[in-house]
Amino acid sequence: MMDQGLIWFALALSVTGIVILRVSWGRTGRSTALNGIGWGAVLLAVLAAGAHSGAWGIANTALCAMATAGAFLLLDAAKPLAKRRKSAPKARSLPAARRSTGQAITTFVLAGPLSLLASLVIALALRDVMAATGSSEANANVTVLALVPLAWPLLSFAVLTMRSRMRQFAWLSTPALACLPLVLLQGAVV
Repeated sequence: MMDQGLIWFALALSVTGIVILRVSWGRTGRSTALNGIGWGAVLLAVLAAGAHSGAWGIANTALCAMATAGAFLLLDAAKPLAKRRKSAPKARSLPAARRSTGQAITTFVLAGPLSLLASLVIALALRDVMAATGSSEANANVTVLALVPLAWPLLSFAVLTMRSRMRQFAWLSTPALACLPLVLLQGAVV
């Protein structure tokens, strides 16, 4: 039981990091120090879990952190909305006539399914690299499970911040196409 101390420390530290981040983000003013402490605790938890149990420990630590964040989300969702004063109407960013349903659907497809596909190809390529370098199959598989939920929102966020469609396509296709040959050669695509 003594050798399990590091993983329990990592799990507790991941929860503590999320609690610190929640406290920091709940304040009226931003606190760089609290944000740094919170993210530092999460990073230290991931490193400790990885040192103890590899990718499996990291996945469990991420699960604890996400469960804590989900609990805070549920608690905040249960609170009644504060009464708001009626504000003056604000100008929209684009007139209604200039908005296009086709552009909205394209943006959705780029930020959703195509970003997921690109993150999956990247994760599968990393799995193949891990398997080729002697990592256990379990660690390689758990790495895919941990990397896809991290890479997908990052790719989606990057796509949503770009105005040029060509840049958006390039941002998704470049890493995916770079990793695709490795995935296809290893036979990891099922």
